[in-house]
Amino acid sequence: MNMKRYIILLAVLLAAASCAKVEQDSKDPEPAQKGVEVTFSADTDIVTRTTLGEDWNVTWNEGDLVSILWEGGSCIVPAQIVDGKVLFKATVEEADEYYAVYPSTITAKVEADGRLTLHLPASQTGKFEDCAVIASHTTWEEKNFGRFKSAVGMIRFTIDDETLTRAIFSSTDDKMNIVGSISTDAGCSDFTTEGTQPEIEVNLDGSGTYFLATLPGVSLPGLYFKLGDNNLWKGEATSDKPATIPAGNVLCIDTPVNGHMEALGNFYITVTGSGTKDGTSWENAGDQAQLITYLSDPAQGAALHGHTIFVGEGEYDLAGAEGSAISVKYDTPTILFVSGVEGKTIFKTSAADECILACASSNVNLTLKGITFADAKHNGAGGALNLTAGHFDIQHCIFSGNATTSATNEQTGGAIYLGGTSAANISYCSFIGNKTAKTGGGAIAIYSAGITRILNCLFRGNNPDKIGNGGAILQKKTGNTLFIANCTFDENACATNGPDIFSSAGDALLIYNCTMVNPMGNNAASNGSIRANVPMLLANCTMAAAKVGTTNGFAGFYKKDEKLNMIVNNLIVVDEGSSIAKAVASGANTIVTTYGHNVLSKTPTVTFKGTGTATDISGVTATSIFGSTIALSENGLLPWSGPASLEGFQTATAAEVEAALKAYVPDGSNHYGEDFYNWLVEAGVFNTDAAGTPRGAEGWWPGSYQNQ
Repeated sequence: MNMKRYIILLAVLLAAASCAKVEQDSKDPEPAQKGVEVTFSADTDIVTRTTLGEDWNVTWNEGDLVSILWEGGSCIVPAQIVDGKVLFKATVEEADEYYAVYPSTITAKVEADGRLTLHLPASQTGKFEDCAVIASHTTWEEKNFGRFKSAVGMIRFTIDDETLTRAIFSSTDDKMNIVGSISTDAGCSDFTTEGTQPEIEVNLDGSGTYFLATLPGVSLPGLYFKLGDNNLWKGEATSDKPATIPAGNVLCIDTPVNGHMEALGNFYITVTGSGTKDGTSWENAGDQAQLITYLSDPAQGAALHGHTIFVGEGEYDLAGAEGSAISVKYDTPTILFVSGVEGKTIFKTSAADECILACASSNVNLTLKGITFADAKHNGAGGALNLTAGHFDIQHCIFSGNATTSATNEQTGGAIYLGGTSAANISYCSFIGNKTAKTGGGAIAIYSAGITRILNCLFRGNNPDKIGNGGAILQKKTGNTLFIANCTFDENACATNGPDIFSSAGDALLIYNCTMVNPMGNNAASNGSIRANVPMLLANCTMAAAKVGTTNGFAGFYKKDEKLNMIVNNLIVVDEGSSIAKAVASGANTIVTTYGHNVLSKTPTVTFKGTGTATDISGVTATSIFGSTIALSENGLLPWSGPASLEGFQTATAAEVEAALKAYVPDGSNHYGEDFYNWLVEAGVFNTDAAGTPRGAEGWWPGSYQNQ
């Protein structure tokens, strides 16, 4: 008898459960000796939740078996729930660092370089508890694993055939490896993978719901399922739709056996549309007009909530009715993902003097991924995006050639304007050749309170007309805290203050592991790459240029209290013969506390305090270290070419830098440095090498130019 069978797949990268921090006794125990019992804890105060139709909580159960690992050893212990807290009592050997892995059946090992390696099997049980692989890290001093993080992508599928006993899942390209080994650093967020098998076999026991785990972040050209019993294969399903299983995304697929899979609940757009144009599949993709409706009709929120609009390759004109900008607003709170093809999905507007997208609605929680915003000319704030309410995650996007055209004050932010109550996280984006006509903020202008986070971004050639302050980024709001990490700044310009960053107003500016290069000498006449009128922490950065500002070198500190400013582990080098008098300078009476070994090209006039040192290398030029052109390579890195005289300088250890960051509390109450450090760890930015330093092991290797 023929039965119509469906498989519902949900592709998720699970975040792990978490549980409450256990306070340590005021006296630390003596260092562990071999065979000593130690109690570890895990956080329970934050429950990680993934919504799959119903609320799906992943949390600890009494007796869950967890592997505790250290270099050269491991043990398996059960989770204990005591007064609402999660504890792991383990007999361990003395070690500086420990990892925990669940489930304990996963093969895992701490490598000699300190990384954790997990081995994902190609034969799986189909049980959730066997494939929801999560991991965390702690030290002997802390003994708190905190919040565990997922190490895998997961797929959930449901079948209704009682006779099935096995399933095979693979990519439609049968050579694509989807299982193998997964390695992570102490942050348990920077996962690297090595695939070894192209398919996963899952044991079935008739009808029911099953799970399988794959390598995280694998980009599949399509999906393939084959179902059967021990004697024969009974059916198969395929989809040519590309798919990935990254963190936080949910991919729902309706899969009739011997049929073609289609995604459920998501929406599909091409420039001209196809088929019925109802947006339910690529074969029936909506067109440009439908995309505008999805983004601008307040009534669409209920249908869009929790789903993704996939936008195909091509150029989209997002001009609204009567030549207006597209205003994103919904009647109900709406979480929405808009996902394009990176570098090939282009949003523009033919509307005169308008931005591409505007949002003034607090109901909007919007993720933009893989979109290019190009050539918008706005007679207002925010050349491409004007965001004054709502929450935004902007990922893997390109902003090119956008501009504000008004000469009115505060009409700023050549690519993005954040104002009002808006909040944004910006990651893996490129800002190239954007500009402003007044005030500054050639790429991004921040006029909203809260924390703005910018991670792994490139800022190149912004504000070429040298208008105002903050050639790439302008921070100008009391109550705003700006976190920047792993970013590259190249050839940005301004009129006066900060060709790369000008922090005019705010609570704090914290910068880590960034590279700032200005080979064309576009630095302002008086102030260098950064000027901060707010408390500033500058850590692990490389600054190189043939010319910098005549008054304030490369970094200008302007808060005048010893707790307000800090520099940690930086290399700041400019050429001899330029008009600069100092590499790091400050306003009168400013004190900068230093940690680590900051190597500077000139002896600065700031007063250095703390445990760090500043080394005068005035006989060494930037061009002698980075090459005669001081130019980034094609992949955005700043090549190192010597000289030998710097090879003896040792960087501070990761523990020293960690302590310095956590000690940064400029106002005495808000722990900016600790929050910043936690974000760096969460994002996988606070990496260390085999020697335990937060840079390379040979000589002086600071900053993001070596992808650390």
